[in-house]
Amino acid sequence: MKPIFYWGFVLLLLTNLPLFAQKKPQNPKTPPPTAGRTPQTQQVLSPEALAVKSKFEEFIDSYAQIEKTKAKDKVLSYMSPEVISTLVSFNLAGKMNILYSDYKGFAGYLDKLTTTEGLTIHYILEKIDKIYVNGNIAMVVYGVNYENKKGGQIWSKGHETVSLTYKKVAGEWKICQYVVTQIEDEKTKVSCACELTAENGGQDFVMKTTIPSGRSYQTELSPVGFMYPQDAKMIVIGEKYYKWLASGEINYMEEPTEAEAAIRETTIGKVTDLNDRQQAVSLILTTHYYKNSCSEVQLVVNKK
Repeated sequence: MKPIFYWGFVLLLLTNLPLFAQKKPQNPKTPPPTAGRTPQTQQVLSPEALAVKSKFEEFIDSYAQIEKTKAKDKVLSYMSPEVISTLVSFNLAGKMNILYSDYKGFAGYLDKLTTTEGLTIHYILEKIDKIYVNGNIAMVVYGVNYENKKGGQIWSKGHETVSLTYKKVAGEWKICQYVVTQIEDEKTKVSCACELTAENGGQDFVMKTTIPSGRSYQTELSPVGFMYPQDAKMIVIGEKYYKWLASGEINYMEEPTEAEAAIRETTIGKVTDLNDRQQAVSLILTTHYYKNSCSEVQLVVNKK
């Protein structure tokens, strides 16, 4: 099934910026949904409700292809210029956040979606709960499971319930409001908070970092060590070793594989002050040490 519309990530990406969800097991008595289309509701739909459903499916198909077609205007054509939105999200810790957006905000998101390298949005529809029509107002309510990736790595996944409100404008159904309730189920890569505490006049450091760990967050507390072999300074954080060269470059020391005879060195950056340990440690933490866990590292330095 094609990936479909992902409202919650839209707003989070714009304001702070969700395994492709497994297909829901089918009831043996219920035929599977047609590929690329939404599952059928159990309602008996009126002709007007069928027209709304058709417009909904057109919108979903258009949005699903935007990463390939870059057809931003096509997607926006289904929205009223006066559209407003509300996102109520709950993170892994159960904290609630409410965000609001509009036509301009959604258009800005589409710009980022069509220009950001490596960003993919996978969304699978669980079910359509309701299609309701009353005069020139209609509503579509549905639930989805989502998974977000960037550069091939999973960032987050969870569940959303979405309510789209349509209004007939000049004979056409347009989305005039949408409301999303998002419950985060798992987060694998996010912005991480790291406190680096300098002691003994900046000669010693202790770091405290909060990072995602599946269905929860964990806090890591670790000292930062310095060693002085003959050719360079060595910085030790956890089980990782970094060589600080006289040129200012910092190299990551990667353990050799069974087929390799020597340690591999990879340059991760360069500092300007050869005596500034804080600058060196900050470079390591923000560019390399947490690269597999954090999309970025928000570093705060405390001095004692």
